[in-house]
Amino acid sequence: VTTVTATTLTVNGNNYPSAGPLSNRNLIINGAMQVAQRGTATFTGSGQYPVDRFRQNSSTAAVITGVQSAATPAGFLNSIKLENTSADSSIDAGDHWSVQQVIEGYNIQHLNWGTADAKNVTVSFWARSSQTGTFCLILLGAADGTNPDKSYVSEYTINTANTYEYKSITVPGPTTGTAWSNSNNRGIIVRWGLSCGTNGQQAADSWGTTNASGSSNQTQLLSTINSTFYLTGVQVEDGSVATPFEHRSFGDELARCQRYYCHSYPYGTTPGSSTSYDGTITTTAYSTINYTSPGTGFFPVQMSSAPNVTLYSPVDGAAGQIASDNTNGAGVVAYISDKSFFPVRSNNSTGVVANSYIRVPYTAAAEL
Repeated sequence: VTTVTATTLTVNGNNYPSAGPLSNRNLIINGAMQVAQRGTATFTGSGQYPVDRFRQNSSTAAVITGVQSAATPAGFLNSIKLENTSADSSIDAGDHWSVQQVIEGYNIQHLNWGTADAKNVTVSFWARSSQTGTFCLILLGAADGTNPDKSYVSEYTINTANTYEYKSITVPGPTTGTAWSNSNNRGIIVRWGLSCGTNGQQAADSWGTTNASGSSNQTQLLSTINSTFYLTGVQVEDGSVATPFEHRSFGDELARCQRYYCHSYPYGTTPGSSTSYDGTITTTAYSTINYTSPGTGFFPVQMSSAPNVTLYSPVDGAAGQIASDNTNGAGVVAYISDKSFFPVRSNNSTGVVANSYIRVPYTAAAEL
């Protein structure tokens, strides 16, 4: 009988787990920042997704932007770049700036968080900033699967400006409190703090009950105009050892992203910016005053929930419009599920031509 006591195996100098799966280790989707369905333009303001699944958040007087970038460490082709294009000279109590990904509740049950059997997780990533100092990684969750009511703040250091540095942080699983979400809503929020006022600060290295965005030691990127932060190679995995980044195929990552967001445009096309008819739903109008015949739109994968669907005119990209023989008419959507939506209705629009073809590009968003 051979007893193995090591927690990791070493292959070519890299640590791998000695138990559990060697694939599907990474709970993060699109950690290499390669999928950007919404396009590669610069996104301005809070709530935007410069790359799929990574959302930029802010509450500040400064203007913040995000974009998919080609500035990367070796082994990666893409990163996400965040920048404040104007400075916030005074960080108020409620000010904050961060980037985050939400992991679905269904995907974290093996961690047993909120029970006596809670497992540690290790978060690893490559980060680069124009500013040196203390930065924060925050893990958050919520008993109701929606509003964060528990958080753990970890501090790490950017040692050299404008240089990628590899970071690995192990977070102890919470063993007390309500068990974490086991549903299609918010499970774990993984957040990188870039600036934080006192309302969002929490002491490092312990579980708290704040919707935290950092600690009191957080470097305030908002204070300096054109401060930048780059992120790529993000991995969240079970255990206390960071294993090599799990590179997945582009098609695999795209399908995982489409559970939360998809559109009918060609890949990488910004919705509303193209007159392309590719991938759109085509149906036939009964008349100028009645709804069109049901033109069912099927999503590429089953989405996490019934999404918010927005229609666009393929003529000029106008939102909330459909096109009838190259003429716009108001359009609405009914009967939305996590698999499809139908019918597309003309809503008594004068722009709809009887017996014409209706073309309907769309976006569908079910982000957590």
